[in-house]
Amino acid sequence: MDLSQLYAQLPLRHTNDIRAIQLNSNSSPTETIRANMRVISLDSLQLYQCLSYAWESNTKTHAIACNEFSVPVTANLHAALVRIRERQCDTPDDNYEGCALWIDALCINQVHEEEKAQQIALMGHIYNKAQRLLIWLGEPSHPEVFINGVDWYFVKAKDRLGTRSYLSTGLRNIPLEDENDALRQLLTRAWFRRRWVVQEVVQSAAHERLCLYGPFSFTFEQLSKALYPHFNVSPPMSLDRMQQLQSGYTVPSRVSLTSTEIEDAKAGTKIAAQLVNSLGEPQEPTTMFQNLLRFCDAECSLDHDRIHAMLSISSDHEHWAVKYDIDLTSLYWDSACQQ
Repeated sequence: MDLSQLYAQLPLRHTNDIRAIQLNSNSSPTETIRANMRVISLDSLQLYQCLSYAWESNTKTHAIACNEFSVPVTANLHAALVRIRERQCDTPDDNYEGCALWIDALCINQVHEEEKAQQIALMGHIYNKAQRLLIWLGEPSHPEVFINGVDWYFVKAKDRLGTRSYLSTGLRNIPLEDENDALRQLLTRAWFRRRWVVQEVVQSAAHERLCLYGPFSFTFEQLSKALYPHFNVSPPMSLDRMQQLQSGYTVPSRVSLTSTEIEDAKAGTKIAAQLVNSLGEPQEPTTMFQNLLRFCDAECSLDHDRIHAMLSISSDHEHWAVKYDIDLTSLYWDSACQQ
């Protein structure tokens, strides 16, 4: 479907203009997702949240109604919107009532290369100025295992070093099998392998970051405290430590993971470790080349984005521009020449 009319009705006239949507939270759970899109300015005091999620696929199997247009979306984005709408209805938050939502796939005209380049260059500011980052991790494949392990993961942790001090009374000790299974399950999620999430998490550090995992919710800080004991090293992670972490995926488990899921968890481990450790002591500014090495395993749909996704967190970002209109070899050559 040609959505050019939708975006033409909402032109981005100024450098710091972005589009954002407002979900209709009065709908029933089974009703079509409905939203209103509008233009807001990063220079204004208008409240908005950002959604961090994995595209997972470019195949758009679902649709939402936006400004009376039928807008195709991927299955994972649709699932995220269903959960966000459900949360708005069941647990309304006065601090975010009426707060708009910025989603890259919807709020940027993805077929307009000039607009896409301009908005991607603005992404660091978009996430930095958002009131809250919503992190959609997807639906748990084995929710009962996550429930069993959730006490240890998200209620313990008095401090970021992972001291096993339970904060509420009556909690049982979590068997090692449940503890490992919950970690495995979590790290198989595509979000942990996605390249763009690095800047999304880093740039939103001054604001609330809320993880949504099916019906579960917890802050990114809680997640970091739970994972930190496993990643208690300073980046870059040593090969020995990485092998120790990855060897954990060979121990017997109550959940049968496919070979693909195991490899996904290993890849997610590397990126999660870098993110968790980056939240510790203040880090020295890192260059584009350092970030390309540090997150070399992180995935993206377009090879151009191996560089574009690192721009806003690189200390020498002013030397690069978002370029989708040149071939990949030229982009990499230009980048290499900057070093």
